[in-house]
Amino acid sequence: MQYPYDAFVKFLITRKADVNRTLASLGLPELSEKELLRKNILAGPLPPSVKSFIDSEENDLSHKEGFLEWAEAHQIRELWEIQPEFMHSDLRTLTRGSNNMKKACDLFADPRKRTALSLLLMREFDVEDIISTFSEHFSYELDEKVITLSQKYFFDFSEMTPTDWHSLFNNLPPEERDQLAVGREPHSRQFIEHSIGGTPNLTYEEVLNDIMVTSYYKFKALIDQPLMDIMAQRWATMAMAAGEKKMKYTKGDRSDINEDIQMRFTFQETRFPTLAELATEPSEQ
Repeated sequence: MQYPYDAFVKFLITRKADVNRTLASLGLPELSEKELLRKNILAGPLPPSVKSFIDSEENDLSHKEGFLEWAEAHQIRELWEIQPEFMHSDLRTLTRGSNNMKKACDLFADPRKRTALSLLLMREFDVEDIISTFSEHFSYELDEKVITLSQKYFFDFSEMTPTDWHSLFNNLPPEERDQLAVGREPHSRQFIEHSIGGTPNLTYEEVLNDIMVTSYYKFKALIDQPLMDIMAQRWATMAMAAGEKKMKYTKGDRSDINEDIQMRFTFQETRFPTLAELATEPSEQ
């Protein structure tokens, strides 16, 4: 089974960390023993420094010669570079590369930002768009190097099959699963921005198109489900209504469109009882 954060898992194995405990702390699904064995890169010939570390009962790496070169060959060097054994004691002397890797790790550890970045990368947003989206919606400054490292270690979707996606979705927390599912459907870029908490700037025609497309796919999802015929028909009606209005709008006939749209999408305002009214016994009313 392939996961977008397989490189991170491989690093955890070489760090002699408890992989499943780490994943669980991040709200991510645990891996089976078979999957852990498949991702283990410690089998086979190892450089002396690596073998010494793995065979030792200690968790601190004492012999460093050749270790980073071995880590680089297995595409996990940047994560090892920010480990205590390879970092200067004075944090002010951290290299920019180390800062970028630490920032990528912080993003991955934050469920809200992790889901947002994952969704934007799934839909292949441009780097500039991702940077501006994070700045606008999260007041968080990203740069291209952080995004590149994030893709390498945490959001590598290149090898994932439909079976891999199904397994991942089934084991994610409901909120994260539902948001990522948006990325697997043919929604507009504006809808993607909205789903991560943004307020996209939409024209009137784009609003109508979004209603039409969203309603159509809601109809498609419900039409084959038992006892959902009525709901499916309602979504179909809304899709056709929005489509008619869009055609009318694009042809330039906009004289009564606002009134017509309002009539079709009106709702009944409901008055909810106050807490005082709810607390009153029926016999006292």
